Amino acid sequence: MGLFSSRVLWNGVIRFFVFWLILSGVVYAASLALPFLNLALIVQTVDLAVKGQLEGLSSQAFAFALATLIATTALGFVVAYFLMHVVLIWLAIADAGRQITRQRTSVEFAERFDTVDKRLSRHPLIGQAWRAFDQTTFRKNDSEQIQTTVRPGTLINIGNARERLTGLKMMGSVPGYFVGVGLFLTFIGLVLALQQASAAVGSSDAEGMQAATRQLLKVATFKFATSIAGLGSSIVLSIFFRIYTVWIESAFDRFNHALEDRLRFVSSQSIAWNMHESLAAQLTELKQINSSDFFARNRRGGTADRAQASVTRLGCDQRHRVRQPLQTTVRLAGAGNARRPAGPGTICLCLRRGRRFDGGGDAEVICGNHRG
Repeated sequence: MGLFSSRVLWNGVIRFFVFWLILSGVVYAASLALPFLNLALIVQTVDLAVKGQLEGLSSQAFAFALATLIATTALGFVVAYFLMHVVLIWLAIADAGRQITRQRTSVEFAERFDTVDKRLSRHPLIGQAWRAFDQTTFRKNDSEQIQTTVRPGTLINIGNARERLTGLKMMGSVPGYFVGVGLFLTFIGLVLALQQASAAVGSSDAEGMQAATRQLLKVATFKFATSIAGLGSSIVLSIFFRIYTVWIESAFDRFNHALEDRLRFVSSQSIAWNMHESLAAQLTELKQINSSDFFARNRRGGTADRAQASVTRLGCDQRHRVRQPLQTTVRLAGAGNARRPAGPGTICLCLRRGRRFDGGGDAEVICGNHRG
């Protein structure tokens, strides 16, 4: 297997740290390029707010810096998901697909199937799904192809990657988190602004009241920037994540198509039709056995003579008497009577003289005796 199928590369702890390292790198690079994203101002303002100095939370610079931070964090998620999920999954599936495409025909694939099965069963991403698919394959003695009763895409699909990778499970929920964070920060800012404005509104100075009202509206305008950033980031993330899902599914589709080209799929409908044909052929044979032509062929072939020779070799004694008083008599269809003593130690089978089953004359008596 290749580099991108290495288990170290798919280790959960390593992937977690690399993912957040990429995201942090994107945010830091954006802070160097964008003037609105002032990380130092954000850290300083939050630190003062924790100590009780809330004035900085209402500043325009802080609101825009916080909104920019939300947008660049969304960009970091886009880049991190692309590198750690889309690219690596594509490369890992392509590596597994090369194990299939090396065999150009179905005959070559059947000859090297054991080797391919051994390698793909150890694949860190689709190994478990491949082992489940391998149980649905079989090979007939007169066939040069590997046959399967289940299409590969039923078992090998994006669901395998989603079960293996926690990030893919969370990918659909990430856009909603940005909406919640943006609204949460907006309402926190509005509550703080209303608290500051309420003190000025309660005063008797008309000019002070007007100034407090203007400040409240101004602060509210800034605070809605975080909501806009959260909603916009959610929309962009939803679009990118949907594209990522399609790309990952296309990687699995390519693998499954290459695999199906080298297999023979046996559907449940074809299995049912083969059973129908087999039962129809058996019914025809049973009808022939019950016909007069069958008995006529048996008479010409000397069936009764062969039965007579078998009876002679058995050395039956039709005058044999069963010593046990309790006997069970079973009448054989068209052949005579059979007697079996109920007592232990003696088993006796007697076929009395009667008509042969094919109507060709008298049949001899078959008698067997066994003593325990």
